[in-house]
Amino acid sequence: MIKANYIKILLILTITIHPALIYGNNYLRIKYSTDNNSLSYKNSYITYCLRYGLNEKIIINLNFKKLPEESGYYPAGYFTSSKWGLYERGSYSVILRDVYEFDKIIFGNYMPHFGQGLLFGGGYPLYIYNPYYDLGSFRDDIVASKTYSKSSVLEGIATVYSYGMIKIRPFISWNSYDCSAGESDYYRYNDNDYDGIPNDEDEDNFTNKKDDFTDNYSCKYSLEKAINDETIYSNDEYKSRRNKLGEYVVGINSSLNVRNNLAGLTFIYTGFNRMIDPYYSFDPENGDKTAYYFRGKNYFAVETYFKHGDHVQIYGDIIGSYYKSLSYYNEFSGKCIRSIGFSSGIRTKIEDVSLLAWTGYIPANIVNPHAVEYPWGRRNFASAVISLGFSYDRSTFNNWIELSKELFSIDNPGTGEEVDFSYNYSFFYSILDNLKLELRQKYRAIDNYYYYPDTRSYKITTKFNIKHRVAKHVRLTDVIEYRFGKAESSKVVSGLGMGSRVYINKNNWQIKGMIFGYITDDSILAYLYPYEPSLYRWNFIPSSLNGRGVLLSMSLTKDLINPLTAGFKIRYNIDLADISSSSLKFYLNMEFRF
Repeated sequence: MIKANYIKILLILTITIHPALIYGNNYLRIKYSTDNNSLSYKNSYITYCLRYGLNEKIIINLNFKKLPEESGYYPAGYFTSSKWGLYERGSYSVILRDVYEFDKIIFGNYMPHFGQGLLFGGGYPLYIYNPYYDLGSFRDDIVASKTYSKSSVLEGIATVYSYGMIKIRPFISWNSYDCSAGESDYYRYNDNDYDGIPNDEDEDNFTNKKDDFTDNYSCKYSLEKAINDETIYSNDEYKSRRNKLGEYVVGINSSLNVRNNLAGLTFIYTGFNRMIDPYYSFDPENGDKTAYYFRGKNYFAVETYFKHGDHVQIYGDIIGSYYKSLSYYNEFSGKCIRSIGFSSGIRTKIEDVSLLAWTGYIPANIVNPHAVEYPWGRRNFASAVISLGFSYDRSTFNNWIELSKELFSIDNPGTGEEVDFSYNYSFFYSILDNLKLELRQKYRAIDNYYYYPDTRSYKITTKFNIKHRVAKHVRLTDVIEYRFGKAESSKVVSGLGMGSRVYINKNNWQIKGMIFGYITDDSILAYLYPYEPSLYRWNFIPSSLNGRGVLLSMSLTKDLINPLTAGFKIRYNIDLADISSSSLKFYLNMEFRF
């Protein structure tokens, strides 16, 4: 890692003195929210991004980020264990094109994108808006990472070589992730060895610990958590977890593309610098809640994918993983764990009509921590979707049926798996060029819902928007959101919200405002999640509203001078039932381009 860090510093110096850049994008963004108490550097959100093409063949990406409550680590942390700096995390990549007979060589952080992403992929919409596109996506490439953190991505060298219609892509990675390292700290309701003596009083509560494992040898996070979650380095304890888990990947991919037919195959071997042995949670009545966790020090995985046809596309992705389990406890060691999963679909578009049928099955114990995260997760689901959509004149209509099942219940292994069935539709109609109606509805029935276990619950969600342009630079959206739900043996609950959003863009000014009144019952089935206006390029994840209140939001953004854009946002949630519980928040955002 030391060599890689020096490469990053050298790249910064090279970019500074290079006289002939073919294109560039270099900016610093600073965000601040009153969620983080005092206005200070430590409580600010800072990102730095650099995209530069030195010439037609060399492209450089640098990304750094500091979250609120973090004091900063880079660049001082490159050379010493300093507790100060500008940023806490970062990623980098150098792309070389058409050199040494290779189509592409990537140094640094990258991500393979193959098939439907069952082995490698990255992010995915948490909500399906249009299954024809969302579940029909298919990729065949290795791309440089542009994220502000190296979590979930690979770090090393990736190459792409063409031999006729065949692509060959060998890659290696030596990335490091954060984790808590410990010993045999399993929890069986505070009595690891079932001798009736609580752990904190028992001098020998790890009776099955293996002597050949050294202290602090294992990673106590689950593999998925260690690779994909970002640690907020707000104190020394969290900072001590930085880069504790080393992941070493060797892989090769090859694909053949002939006209409208594509087939690919990927092999990888992954090893770790310490044993993955996450905390153990055993319930005497319901069994092992962590039975599906990966426990070991290495694994093999293989993926094959295909796509056939043009007007009618048939596509699929199959993944398999294998490892031999390893743990402090004999009961978990020495088992050979083999798993196979798949996703496949067929879709077609005939003039203005689109059809799709898709299904996926990913068992809980398959090992794919870098995979695409579908709306149901990276694993532990079986799902099927059928969709029909069409456009006519000024209208567009999409509807789909979705069925998904949890394969392993964490809370009630073997008995409490969640089953979710839903019918969804969206309807868009343009009455005039400056007037558009949008309606989305979802009817949902859930068995063993996380919030209502051992029973069946029902939900109906309705979102209705009227969008119209009232002037050349002014757009207005009227919104209505209604939620209705019921769990068996419980009363009916509902939530209703109504409001308007306005957007004004004129002479380098952007003004966005929102007023939204709401009244809901106190139940997760009735909570509302309205979309809030963004602040320049700062998007906000909808947060739940419940009770009786009014949400007011206003943001203003201005291009002050050519390299500087600044803006602020005010969000005031008035609790009509208890005014003292109302919340007022401020957000600041600045971007410097140079």
